Amino acid sequence: MGPASDSRGRLFEFRINLALSLRKMCLIAFLAGKKAPHLLSRKKYFIINEINK
Repeated sequence: MGPASDSRGRLFEFRINLALSLRKMCLIAFLAGKKAPHLLSRKKYFIINEINK
């Protein structure tokens, strides 16, 4: 058990953290993607209404 095994353990921890943060980012992107169409269509209607005035 030397410094080599210690750094390997750290790398493994880093990989787990990276995987978790990637999953979190994917979830946020997915949720944002579900909400985005509503926001975009609302903005579109607003612009159309402004033009028609």
